[in-house]
Amino acid sequence: NGFKLNIPGHNLSWLEKVRTIIPEIESIIRQYNLYVVEGGIDPDIFMLTDAIKITDCKSLIPKKYIYLTDSTEQRPNILYRVLKDFFSKQSMLTYIEPYKEKKYNSLYQLLQEENVEYNNYENYQKQEIDWLINNLYLRKSSDGVLDFVNLKQMNMLHDLYKCDVCMYWNYDADTRIILDDYINKGYLYFKNTLLSHQEQDLYSYVFNNERFSNALAYRNKYLHGTPPINVNPHKVYVISIMMLICLLFKIKHDLQVSLELKQCRNKLSTGN
Repeated sequence: NGFKLNIPGHNLSWLEKVRTIIPEIESIIRQYNLYVVEGGIDPDIFMLTDAIKITDCKSLIPKKYIYLTDSTEQRPNILYRVLKDFFSKQSMLTYIEPYKEKKYNSLYQLLQEENVEYNNYENYQKQEIDWLINNLYLRKSSDGVLDFVNLKQMNMLHDLYKCDVCMYWNYDADTRIILDDYINKGYLYFKNTLLSHQEQDLYSYVFNNERFSNALAYRNKYLHGTPPINVNPHKVYVISIMMLICLLFKIKHDLQVSLELKQCRNKLSTGN
């Protein structure tokens, strides 16, 4: 309720459309952030709110995005070691006989495709396999075949390795327990923002030069002073509209997941 979006009219020039649509994107961010914080969009309150960066817009979803905590000498993060062992092409645990010619990309893929035995590894490799077994990532059967202790855990860690982020509520209850344990141990942390770090980087690159020295920075170029003569405003408008549509989809998804979580909580509280 109270949400407003003004799309430029067809009679405007491409330059005028650009100068209209970019402030609308900023307005959408302000409106949705106000909705998250206040539970609604009051026009009077909206007029009093300061502009916020698109990277700072909040989400209705608790624990929305999960990220790796940095590893330091004082506080080493063992997940970096786990991710390298299972998913990196440089892992020394992937290329072993008799599977070298099949050229598997990772230990994660190798273990899903083959019955790999502990004794397939050389002694220097077994040290790392033993570490994974002792830390409950791998298990060895009575006949020496290696397997994941928890495939759901591995699938989640693969998502994290591949994307540098994972969404907490995309996983089942068992996997969320594992995520919570990692968070409690300080290996992972969460953020409740509308956009992930990677999505924030994209929007920052397109609209300003806060994070990237070679950014497109359309907002800075088109809303302040004379626009650049070597950039087609039609192209700028098309890209801006695409970014607007993606932003609206992100808001829709945020609202849908929030509603689903609320419905689940209500069912649990009523026992239905």
